[in-house]
Amino acid sequence: MHASPRFCTAVLVLVASLVSGAAIGQTNADLERAEAAATEAKALFKNKLYVEAAPLFMKAYAISKRPPLVYNAARAYEEAGKLKRAESLFLMYRDLPGVDADGKMDVEMRLVALRKAIKAKAAAGHNARPGDGKPGDGKPAQESASSVPWLQVGVAGVGLAAAAGAYLYSRSIADGLDLADVNNDDDMAAYASDRDAAYLWRNVAIGAAVVGVGAGIWAALSFGDDPKRTTTWWISPAPDRVSLTVRF
Repeated sequence: MHASPRFCTAVLVLVASLVSGAAIGQTNADLERAEAAATEAKALFKNKLYVEAAPLFMKAYAISKRPPLVYNAARAYEEAGKLKRAESLFLMYRDLPGVDADGKMDVEMRLVALRKAIKAKAAAGHNARPGDGKPGDGKPAQESASSVPWLQVGVAGVGLAAAAGAYLYSRSIADGLDLADVNNDDDMAAYASDRDAAYLWRNVAIGAAVVGVGAGIWAALSFGDDPKRTTTWWISPAPDRVSLTVRF
């Protein structure tokens, strides 16, 4: 997903210090646990372990009640390709107390793009051919892989096997033909019948081989990778706080 330069400039989410300005009812020990969870989540996000990072951001939020941690969790799920979870957390973040007008506008714009991606993903899954990998649940636009055209591969295998069998059978008939054994009209009729059968099975072998080779070529042409778009996201540290920097 891409955003305008004005929007990109606005999207810099810094989680407020978890060791200062403690909310009522929160002890220093609580805030230390929240900071530890957020720091671990930051490291996981940096290592592209997005699914593992998201719950830790939410754990830190459950302790500290800092809204940007919900945003960070939504971003982690978005990057992981779990778009529905990301949407639900972006909506939660938007409606939290303490999120200013700019933050709400940021999320609304992101939700528009996210919903388009959800629709596109659903359409891609609906139109996928048998054997295609589904777009990534857990792997964003990481989600397309090489597909194996099993139908064409199967037809090619059956065709070539049938061709080999028909050819061997025709050869066995032909090898049994010997004009020296023809002594009367009945022998000649039997000889002609076997000769025609040998020709028939030879032609069956040729036809099956053509089908098998054609299906093999079709299978080879059906292999391919879908392009992947790479977007760079990372977390950067700031003194006494855990911060998420988004770069488009």
